[in-house]
Amino acid sequence: MKLKGIKDHFSELSQGYQKYRPSYPKELFEFIYGHCRYFDKAWDCGTGNGQAAIMLSKKFKEVFATDISQNQLNLATNQDNITYLIQRAESTEFESDYFDLICVAQAVHWFDLDTFNTEAKRVLKPDGTLAIWGYDLIMVNQKIDMIVDQFYNKTVGEYWNKERKSIEKHYEDLDFTFEEIPVKYFFEFKIQWSLDHFIGYISSWSAVKNFKKSNGSDPTIKLRENLSEIWNGERTVIFPIFLRLFKKPY
Repeated sequence: MKLKGIKDHFSELSQGYQKYRPSYPKELFEFIYGHCRYFDKAWDCGTGNGQAAIMLSKKFKEVFATDISQNQLNLATNQDNITYLIQRAESTEFESDYFDLICVAQAVHWFDLDTFNTEAKRVLKPDGTLAIWGYDLIMVNQKIDMIVDQFYNKTVGEYWNKERKSIEKHYEDLDFTFEEIPVKYFFEFKIQWSLDHFIGYISSWSAVKNFKKSNGSDPTIKLRENLSEIWNGERTVIFPIFLRLFKKPY
């Protein structure tokens, strides 16, 4: 089967990802762990800077974290029980029936999904768990959200890659060949950010990168001007997280 070409949209943004991208709430992992039988080996697929891998390393004996971007992995936090590898999600060197848990955080929309399904099913143990999650557009308050929505949909709207639509649909448009476990609620991650940090996060968006390449200008300059009048000190920024959870049957 012919794989899709590799899409590495984030090597150029790796330092921004490390500095500005948040981790994930422990409640999310605790929920996922409640559906795991064993805690020997986990695979964080599309690890980026290793945000999820670090969390997994606190629970699993061994964590393997893979990505196609060496720049991203160069900035990942090292732990004795984490092995970082350059490997495609769809074609790995792992043994069959190897992992108790496979996690994909904010990355599965970039994969060749049919081939990833086959590979994940091969390397996941019987009764193993596959956890796929992402986060929706950030929220602060009504006034700020209106400005950010305008920026997201209008200013850089046409510069989003088509795969972004799957995030907006909470991955409900993607088909996984596993037995799905219904998840009836969403999770969220809250963090206190200054305006500088908030703009730094927005600057790590792939659509902002694409806008800059096409126009030779930085759209976040105007965004900062619009927000500076109503953003005082630090604000609570909320990342709404959606999760799809699956099992590999015996």
